[in-house]
Amino acid sequence: MADFQENNQNTFQTANTIILDSKQNRELSGEYRVVGRCGTGGCAIVNEGYRISDNRHVAIKILSLPAGLEFDEAERTRLRFYREAQLMASMKSPYIVECLAYGLFEGKPCMVLEFMNGVQLDEYLKNNGAMSFEQAVDVACQVLTGLGVAHKIGVIHRDIKPANIMVMNGTKSTEIRVYDFGIATVLDDGPGDLMRTQVGSIRGTPSYMAPELFSGEIRACPATDIYAVGLMLHECLTGTVAVMGTSLIQISYKQMHEPLEIPLFIPECLANVIHKCCAKRVEDRYQTTDEVIQALQAVLPEAKQERVSCEVKYLEAIRQKGEASENADKNKAITITKPVLLGVIAGVFLCIALIIVLAVTLSDDESPAPQPFGENSQNADAAAEAAQPPADTKPAVPPEQEVKPAEPSPDTANPPANDSNANTQEQAIQKTNSDASGTSKKSQKRNSKKSSRHKSETIVPNFD
Repeated sequence: MADFQENNQNTFQTANTIILDSKQNRELSGEYRVVGRCGTGGCAIVNEGYRISDNRHVAIKILSLPAGLEFDEAERTRLRFYREAQLMASMKSPYIVECLAYGLFEGKPCMVLEFMNGVQLDEYLKNNGAMSFEQAVDVACQVLTGLGVAHKIGVIHRDIKPANIMVMNGTKSTEIRVYDFGIATVLDDGPGDLMRTQVGSIRGTPSYMAPELFSGEIRACPATDIYAVGLMLHECLTGTVAVMGTSLIQISYKQMHEPLEIPLFIPECLANVIHKCCAKRVEDRYQTTDEVIQALQAVLPEAKQERVSCEVKYLEAIRQKGEASENADKNKAITITKPVLLGVIAGVFLCIALIIVLAVTLSDDESPAPQPFGENSQNADAAAEAAQPPADTKPAVPPEQEVKPAEPSPDTANPPANDSNANTQEQAIQKTNSDASGTSKKSQKRNSKKSSRHKSETIVPNFD
């Protein structure tokens, strides 16, 4: 740490600002030319360019402050930008992106970096899937080697994650570069032992932040970066982010309290190294990057030998978990369908009962309605009377109207053959028969009316 203070006393100070030097006011637009744009960040634009002197391919990162930013915040952002450039220029490592120069480009703060023709590690994993043990350990050791250089001069990256690791193209092995020291911490033995990008701020990516960065009780240290490297190694081996959540509170709780889960296909010897890198307490982790590199290189041969057995163990665990889950689903289905089945049976019985009731009701409506006994007797008499054959054409004459034949008197015992008397007697007989016939017709009409009265009295009773 003393060497760091002595060699950089003109560059850093213990406050939240940095000392301006001549390089910051140096105009670089005459030395470099821009030929295209590579991308845009939060507060910077990255352009593709060349150094005019030797035609070297470079990336020119130019500060671009958002409109409406307050003066104090704009000043802090500008100082943070220059500090990142100074840090990167002071670190010489093949695994850290090289900063060739910094100053002004057309009047705006800029830094000139080596051009990185590659893809970010998170995109690489998304496109290619999880790495082999050898490749993942190799990438982790390269990152640790670059961080070791930064730690030796008192710089803590504080934001190690796959998005800040560049996998270079055109190389036989997986060659990487660590970049983006924008929120790096600089340690110093002076009164202000923690230089932050902003006073009291907590910055970083929650899924890769060590527990002490959430609590703020312990200052960032080399073990803080080692924690993030352990999570990154876990992601390289599995292809998925180790700590995820739907909110900052949920992720911070997992980082601070829940142990890291490592799949069974990762050998135990390698899993133990990851667990120690990601210990919740700082004192339980590896304290230097060299310790982690030595541990990974020591367990790699054993991990390669155990690869097949661990994969078999993992597949068997997945199969057992699948069977247990299937049995649980079956039991859950049985538990759920029992009440439903009982309800269906009850519904069937209810439908049968309703059908029976409807059938009985309909049969009762179709049968003749019950009638009183008296009315049935009258109906029977009327029916019997209607069924009798028609009466003799000679109607019955009442006794009082009955015409008795005249007894012959002695004088008439032997009536004389007188035509007038004969006609008179014949007319009297016809009149008598006519009266009797009229009387008989009246009696039939009266009986017919009586029968009709009996029929009309046959009424179906209303039980309603």
